Amino acid sequence: MELPDDLQDRIASGDLFFATAPEAISFDSQLRAATGSKRKLSWRYRWPDAVRDEVLARLLALNAERYAEEVNVGLHAGGRSRASGNSAAAPGGSGKRRGRPPKATQAADTEQIGLAL
Repeated sequence: MELPDDLQDRIASGDLFFATAPEAISFDSQLRAATGSKRKLSWRYRWPDAVRDEVLARLLALNAERYAEEVNVGLHAGGRSRASGNSAAAPGGSGKRRGRPPKATQAADTEQIGLAL
């Protein structure tokens, strides 16, 4: 099964980013016609690496700015979160922690499944 040169070149270069859906559909149909496959290929749509890196950098910067604002307001003072600091004052608050119970020690876990050394 010999692929056309333009398809081979595009696959070999790793440039499988398509700016529009019609470009992706065209590539998909050419590839299926060349391989004789009736099965639809699974494609993942994603941004080019440069765009992804820029978006992640901006999100990290925004996250750092918001955290700094929260520290200035006092939401992160002393390393305590608001939820854990107000647990005793919660309605029906006995001061007990809600949610999943703390994990057992590792020794107890390993002994239970027979892995203790």
